[in-house]
Amino acid sequence: MIKFIYTGFFSLLFMGVMLVPSAHAESTSTNSMLEQIKVLMAKLEALQKQFADVRGDIREVLKDGLKEGMTDSDIKKIQELLATDSSIYPEGKVTGYYGAFTKEAVKRFQKRHELEVTGVINDETRELLEEYLDERFDGKIPAGLLRAPGIAKKIEDRFKARCEKKDDKHHGLLCKRLKDLKDDKDKDDDKDEVDDKKDFNVRVKFESSTTTLVKFTFEGKNYTADVDSRNITTVLDAVADEIDEDDTADDLDNALVKAIKEEFKEAEKNETTDSVEAEGDAEDAIDDAKDAIEDVQEEIDDESGDTSAAQTLLDKAQVKLDAAEDAFDDEDFEDAEELAEDAEKLAEDAEDKL
Repeated sequence: MIKFIYTGFFSLLFMGVMLVPSAHAESTSTNSMLEQIKVLMAKLEALQKQFADVRGDIREVLKDGLKEGMTDSDIKKIQELLATDSSIYPEGKVTGYYGAFTKEAVKRFQKRHELEVTGVINDETRELLEEYLDERFDGKIPAGLLRAPGIAKKIEDRFKARCEKKDDKHHGLLCKRLKDLKDDKDKDDDKDEVDDKKDFNVRVKFESSTTTLVKFTFEGKNYTADVDSRNITTVLDAVADEIDEDDTADDLDNALVKAIKEEFKEAEKNETTDSVEAEGDAEDAIDDAKDAIEDVQEEIDDESGDTSAAQTLLDKAQVKLDAAEDAFDDEDFEDAEELAEDAEKLAEDAEDKL
């Protein structure tokens, strides 16, 4: 369609160039020439408007089949979008690589929009991501887009309008999802009062290797249980105690217990994922530091001049590397990565002294 408009535009322009000399040859009447030019300009204006209308329908389209383990420019776009809300994508890494952090961010995005929570960019998730990407301005994603007031409502209204069009095929799956959600809501209207009581809004966070923080809502009141334990039974007893000092885990509402256990498992899963990634990052940093130190040591050994300043810095780098390896053995991966990076930087400084 766009190619057709472009072709028509330039053809009409060419005709205009040819018409003016022809008209001049046939008649020297200035009025006649002006009339022809007016007609030509009106046609050009109509073509320009048609092109603008078509251009307005061009939307951001993401590739199908994006999944964990892939690297792609479209994944980078998705990461940039998800990173506009730290509650969705707290790590905010924009690498183009679909890793564990990105998968968890996609799951949070799906959960917020009541889609099937899989961490996989299926068709309906892709369609909604594309809709948000259409909010870009001058090719850039505005900061805070996902948490901006009114944006979600704007997109929801736009979807409803498109879904009402019988010929709209692009958003078929997501339109079906919205219809299913509306049907479910209509069925649950009579249970709103009960549902409100069951909205526990549970959040579980491991503050350390031995402590658990549970925030939840029960019967309209907000509670916080700070438990010096990672045992689920002990945590449930502490939750019960927050509600009523005489209660134990056996006295808790079954639905609340289920919600806490689900969030507890999710927190454990996230912690495991974070630990694996942190371990990998630390291991890579240590390897880089080792390579840097070995390379500089070879340069020092081959140098015939004064290398004392370089050797002093390289010795300090080795001390940092030893500390990084000790931290790694103690599973303190964040410290290990930081120490290894310091060691690599000292090695680079030593090389500059040669």
